Amino acid sequence: MIEEKKKLWKRVNFKTIVMIHIVMLLLWSVLSFIRPLCDWYADSILYRVLSDTLMRVTSLVSFSMGEVLIALGIIALIVGLLSLILTPFLKSKKNFRRFLAGYGKCILMTILVILNIYGFLYLLPFRSSTIVSNGNATKKYTEEDLIKVNNYLVEQANELSKKVARDKDGNILLTTDCEKDLHQSMKKLSGQYPRLSGFYGPVKSLKSSALLDWMNIGGVTFPFTKEAVRNAYINDLYFPTLASHELCHNKGYYKENEAEFLSFLACTSSDNDYIKYSGYIYASCDVMMELDKNGDLGNAECLNEQVHLDLAYAQCIAEERYENEVNDTLEDIVSEPAEQASEVGWDTQAKILKENNYDGVIRLLLEYYDGILY
Repeated sequence: MIEEKKKLWKRVNFKTIVMIHIVMLLLWSVLSFIRPLCDWYADSILYRVLSDTLMRVTSLVSFSMGEVLIALGIIALIVGLLSLILTPFLKSKKNFRRFLAGYGKCILMTILVILNIYGFLYLLPFRSSTIVSNGNATKKYTEEDLIKVNNYLVEQANELSKKVARDKDGNILLTTDCEKDLHQSMKKLSGQYPRLSGFYGPVKSLKSSALLDWMNIGGVTFPFTKEAVRNAYINDLYFPTLASHELCHNKGYYKENEAEFLSFLACTSSDNDYIKYSGYIYASCDVMMELDKNGDLGNAECLNEQVHLDLAYAQCIAEERYENEVNDTLEDIVSEPAEQASEVGWDTQAKILKENNYDGVIRLLLEYYDGILY
C-alpha cells in the first residue's frame, strides 16, 4: 500500500512539473507579443543578471557546453530510435519497460527546460523592437547615398592597410588575440545599446568546425548556454567582425541586421587598428555587394591592392589550417549533404527575418551616416 502511494505521488509530481513548464512556455509565447514589455525586459538589469550569470558559468570551461549538449541530444535520439526498434521484442521485460518510462520522462523534461531557457533568454529579446541607428527609419535613401557610404568605408579600409602591423615580408600579422580590446569597444556602446554592458565570455572554437565550414557558417550563438562560438577555419582577419557579431547575439541582439551593424560599430570604434581594419573591410564588402545587385558598383570606389592581398593571405592561411586538420574521407561523405541543408536553412532564415536578415544592415548603415556623409 505504501509503495503504491509512493508511485502515485511520483506520477502526480511529474505531471505537476510538466504542467508548470508548459504554462511557462505559454506565458513566454503570450508575453512575446507585447512589444513594450519585450523592450523593457531586454534592456533591463533583470535580463543582464540572468544572461551574465549563465555566461559566467559556461565561460569557466574552454570547450563549448552547447556543442556537448547537442552531441548528447544526438546520442539520446539514437538511443530512443534503437529502443523503439527493440520494443516489439523486449516489451514483455519489466526492466525494459521501466527503462523506457524513465528515459521518456528524462527526454521530455530536458526538452521543456531548454525551451523555457530559450523563452526568457532568446524569445523575449528577439521580439523586442529593432534598433534604429539614427532616428530615420522611414526615410528613403538613394543609390548616391549608398555610394557615399561605400566610398567612405573603402577610404578608411585603404588607409588602415598602411597602419596595421606586418611581418618582414609585408604580410599582415594575423591574430585572434584581440578579444579584450573588442570587449572594451563593445562596452563603450552600452550607453546607447544597454545590453552590451556587463560580462563577456570568450568566443569558443567548435570541435565540429568542419561541419560549420561545409555549411558556410562562420559562427553561432547558443542561447541556452549563453555561448558565442566560431568556426575554427574562418580567416583570422574576419575574426574581429565575426566575434563581435556573435557576442552581440550573445548579449541579446538576436536579429542579424542588428548584430551585423553593432559589430561594425564595435570594430570601427576600437583603438586597435587590426580590429578597426576588419570592421571597415567587411562592412565595405556588404555595401559593395548591395551596389553590385543594382548594377551601380562601377560608380563606386574599390578596396586597394594591399587590402585584396591581405584578404587573400588570410584566406590562404585559413585554408592551410583546414587542409591540415580535416579528414578528406569525412569531407567527401558529409560536405555535400551539409551544404544542401545549409542552403535550406539560410533561405528559411531569410524568409522569417525578412528585413531583419543580414541584408538589413545596409539600411542601418545608411541611417547611421545620415547627417554625416549626406
